[in-house]
Amino acid sequence: MKQEKSRNLHLLWDEKITPGIIDNFESVLPGQNDYIYWWNPYFKLHFAKEDDKCKVIKNDKDIPDLDYSRYSKIIIHGLDPKKVKFCAQNIPPHIPIYWVLWGIELYRLLENRGFDLFYRKNSKVSFIDKLKKTIIRLGYLSPQMREYLSILRERNVTMVCSREEYNLLRHYYPKQTRTLKNNPDFFYYPVEKILGPLANEKVKGNTIIIGNSNSETNNHSYAFKFLRKADLSGKSILVPLNYGGNDESRHSTIQEGIALWGENFKPLTEFLPLDEYNRLLLEAEYAVYGNWRQEAVGNILVLFYLGSKIFLSHRNPLLKMFRDMGLILFELEKIDEDSFQTPLNYEQKLINRKIISEKYSFAKMQENIKKLFQ
Repeated sequence: MKQEKSRNLHLLWDEKITPGIIDNFESVLPGQNDYIYWWNPYFKLHFAKEDDKCKVIKNDKDIPDLDYSRYSKIIIHGLDPKKVKFCAQNIPPHIPIYWVLWGIELYRLLENRGFDLFYRKNSKVSFIDKLKKTIIRLGYLSPQMREYLSILRERNVTMVCSREEYNLLRHYYPKQTRTLKNNPDFFYYPVEKILGPLANEKVKGNTIIIGNSNSETNNHSYAFKFLRKADLSGKSILVPLNYGGNDESRHSTIQEGIALWGENFKPLTEFLPLDEYNRLLLEAEYAVYGNWRQEAVGNILVLFYLGSKIFLSHRNPLLKMFRDMGLILFELEKIDEDSFQTPLNYEQKLINRKIISEKYSFAKMQENIKKLFQ
């Protein structure tokens, strides 16, 4: 009798990378995966499509009628309360869970313990808000937070992320993560697949790209603060604001950018197909990120590969992780007048491309998926 292959159930959000995630797993483990994604009614654009293997949840009562006991692994792409509740109600306790970190869910937890995510220029915090934050940082967990974290304590969970971020969570939540395991050998972004026909190109242009989206954690004002120290004459300053956040933050960033750099400031407000966006990246000789958390990883990997000179904040765990890999990059807080006068030289670009090609290739991603999820 032929033994049935291991079968995975993926829990996802309706995000722009969701179709790519599905394609990647199907290319490596065809017919061994089912997918459930949560529809986001606030998005103007929707990305995943429902079919026999991909189900959609549009409300809390809309749970797919599946035999959940047949799965050998549950793969959660981005942990949130809805997925925790779903697992508690539908997934048998013995089935192992793999939490593939998306980033924001970890840093929201860390923020509760005093880890700063946001640069709040000229902000005023009330005494009551300060008191609430102090109580939380001393260890208080609300009933909702205890329920959210219960999955880490009560289930067999492997956190699929960098060791730096795993260690951060263990440090800030030692009681809740005593049994939590870690596997760092996974990524979503094979560079040659992202770049497609542009994979043989190298960056050539006179553009500085700042951030990757309109999310508040891009900390545009923080990045602007250091860029003001540099000579940017003749440079085009491209700021993608076409995804995430809200209209108020987008307007504020645009107004600040225009006040600083006038017509050289180029906000990107329209959502572009991947090929068009990649062509903009090809013009970015320099890339600056004000994020204090893991974010924009796909963009950053592509820019390393293309040969951009990249600046990350010393607060961002990615800075240490990339330096430990041997990648050449620079610290945002150390920007000076000449930082944007000299791009990476040929040897530096070659080093970065070689490292990215080895660590973030499609073949390496396939190898990781087989090792972890087959």
